[in-house]
Amino acid sequence: MNFFSTLFSGHQRSVKAKKNILAVFFLKGISVVISFLFVPLAIKFLGTEKYGIWLTVSSVIAWINIFDFGLGNGLRNKLVEAITLKKNHLAKTYVSTSYVMVFLLSVVIFLLSLAVIHFIDLPHLFNVSENYSDELKALVMIVLGVFSLQFVVKLINSVFLAIQQPAYNNLLNTIGSALALLAVFVLYGKFKGNLIIFAVIVSLVNLLVPLTASFVMYSKKLRQYSPSLSFVDFSKMKELFNLSILFFITQSAALIVYATDNLIITNISGPQEVTNYQVAFKYFNIVIVFYTIITTPLWSAFTEAYIQKDIKWIKNVFKKYFILWIVTFVGVLMMIYVAPYFYKIWVGDSVNISSLLNVLIAIWVLMSTFIMIFSNFLNGVNKIRLSMYQSLIVAIINIPLSFYFSENLGMGSGGVILATIVCISLRLLFQPVQVYKILRGTATGIWNK
Repeated sequence: MNFFSTLFSGHQRSVKAKKNILAVFFLKGISVVISFLFVPLAIKFLGTEKYGIWLTVSSVIAWINIFDFGLGNGLRNKLVEAITLKKNHLAKTYVSTSYVMVFLLSVVIFLLSLAVIHFIDLPHLFNVSENYSDELKALVMIVLGVFSLQFVVKLINSVFLAIQQPAYNNLLNTIGSALALLAVFVLYGKFKGNLIIFAVIVSLVNLLVPLTASFVMYSKKLRQYSPSLSFVDFSKMKELFNLSILFFITQSAALIVYATDNLIITNISGPQEVTNYQVAFKYFNIVIVFYTIITTPLWSAFTEAYIQKDIKWIKNVFKKYFILWIVTFVGVLMMIYVAPYFYKIWVGDSVNISSLLNVLIAIWVLMSTFIMIFSNFLNGVNKIRLSMYQSLIVAIINIPLSFYFSENLGMGSGGVILATIVCISLRLLFQPVQVYKILRGTATGIWNK
């Protein structure tokens, strides 16, 4: 009792964050177990080459998620402001207007994508045999259609984040992952090797779960923020869009880096190397998941604290975060050492991952986690213009650097992650300085935008 009394003591904002972090830890723990079970099952279901194709296609199609033009994050920040200032009518207006905007964008992007897809040589793009042509076209259209609907129904995630309840997001993700794993397991014997069936299973599950949750939550817990056509205010579009476009550009640049990594690897080394890369990435990504759990509630909490000018609370959060990162550094070193043994137990001999790739991904993870707290603060207080410029530079130089390291220097998939490390160094240099200036009240010009 004393332990929990101590744990849940302190500022109300901190208590809410702690409760959500604990809930998310529990749910993420389940999700990580499901993810690790899903990878070997998916490899057995599809085979190494087809699984590599699925990873590449799904990462490229994931680009569709950014075509809400950052409206999800824009809504999140605007909603926190309205709630903090106790303007519930304005909050409902932001939600309703955002849903209409995202729906219209989804229709336009889907129709444009369908028109463009017929002019792309998909087997050449994914570096596979022409025999895959029809299968690839069907695969892309299925995943594209479902993704277009997904980023509309998943707008509820932004509402959960705005009210500082990220545990609900993770509950939906955990349920979706569990249902996908169950469906793939049940259909394994009958549809083994069928890439289209696999895509339909995974895609539809990830659509139906948030869709169902939206109907349930907007009729109960989130009723005061439920979208309504009568609350749509097109005059708020510019206000939402001006903020959202900054998030959109930043997200686009980051996604270009992630999505092109798989494309570059599959073109230089083949789809099988994508599987090797993604297995190593998923292993070390446990650390990223851990930090995402901690920082996700802090984004909106930072927004609230900054509006209320509670700088002392913000500084205290940063101090605790730095201590945690030092502990994490030691943990990642241990992960590098045990990686070969873990892969052997996890996926057996179906992958061949070099020590260099393990070390490089570990370095990327340590750099990413260090700057994560700075990024969440800057996102929460809408000071992201400098981050946007950095992201644009990264998007421009990452692809040529990836090709140079991986092909010219013969580093393979290791060269791709090395290029990302070089690019992320920009944020490591500038974001801590910007946060320091903002908290000191000395940020001017680009540092304060």
